[in-house]
Amino acid sequence: MEMKKFAPVEVQDVKDAEKSKKEETKEEEEEKEGTILYRKLKNPPEEICTIASLPAPTPKQTEDVYRRVRLYKMISAVFIILSLLLLAVVLALAMKLNVKSPESAESKFICEQCQTTCPPPKIIPAGCQCCECEEDWEKFENSCYFFSETRLNWQESREECQKQGGDLVVINNKEVQEFLNEYGNVRYWIGLHYSEEQRWMWINNTASTQSYWSHGPPNPGSQSSCALLNGGGSDLNNWSSDKCTVYSQYICQRC
Repeated sequence: MEMKKFAPVEVQDVKDAEKSKKEETKEEEEEKEGTILYRKLKNPPEEICTIASLPAPTPKQTEDVYRRVRLYKMISAVFIILSLLLLAVVLALAMKLNVKSPESAESKFICEQCQTTCPPPKIIPAGCQCCECEEDWEKFENSCYFFSETRLNWQESREECQKQGGDLVVINNKEVQEFLNEYGNVRYWIGLHYSEEQRWMWINNTASTQSYWSHGPPNPGSQSSCALLNGGGSDLNNWSSDKCTVYSQYICQRC
């Protein structure tokens, strides 16, 4: 059986014919789909017709919608601000808890002394500083001192110091004695008086163990004597005694 041989030109013609047939088939399919789509658009489903036939919203309804949207935006903004504030508070508390105050033995001792001996009003800031001195008060070491310009007797002077949250000064070391002596040639009542036990006692009920009398400790023999500091004299020898009813200036101490 002999095979029929095709010339190259005939093979190319067959391929062109097949390609043309495919293109025609594709055009027919596209035309068919276009016809179906046109029919759907010309006769839309019932749902589309129903939606299209709904009445347009009135201006009042539109305004109500805008009001609700604005209200929701405001509520959202308030919640965001509150959340940020709460977060800031939590972070601040966390940082505060992580900061540790000094716990040295010296600072702890000062804090305990302030809390037990410093009469109100007392200010104990961070670092355990005993007092912060107010205007007209002088700071020295961990105490505040007030040098009066008015003259009162010993008991009235003490009461006036107590009104200001302190008491008459107690001198318990050389440094305080020298500091107080710098304030002019004035006699000041101090917190030392002759007690029922016939000895010199401080107002905090402690005996005078270190004194700076001008001519040695006096022995008045009565409870009506109180001690004064003579400012401007010798640093270590300027105490004197007088009747507690005498009027003189005074020194208050706080802390």
